[in-house]
Amino acid sequence: MSSLSTDTKRMRKDGEELKILARKYNKTIFNFQSSFTNMDCWSGDDANVYRKDVLANCDIYEQIGDVLFQYANYLIKEAERLEKFEKENFLWVRI
Repeated sequence: MSSLSTDTKRMRKDGEELKILARKYNKTIFNFQSSFTNMDCWSGDDANVYRKDVLANCDIYEQIGDVLFQYANYLIKEAERLEKFEKENFLWVRI
């Protein structure tokens, strides 16, 4: 018989920490977008093209933050699922 050991407390802790980091990451991207959009030190066609490209990349960076947040939720839910499975399938052995 084989067994698998999983540290679900660590999974949950890592998931919660990753959620915090994902929120901070997305907040940083949002603040950058706001600052960059309101920047008026450069104007003209080149500036508009550059601004458009940078803001398009920010959309991708936001998606990365969203994926990190989703993975954090996944870790937490899987820890809960594994704990529930372990409780339901625990075998009591009398000696």
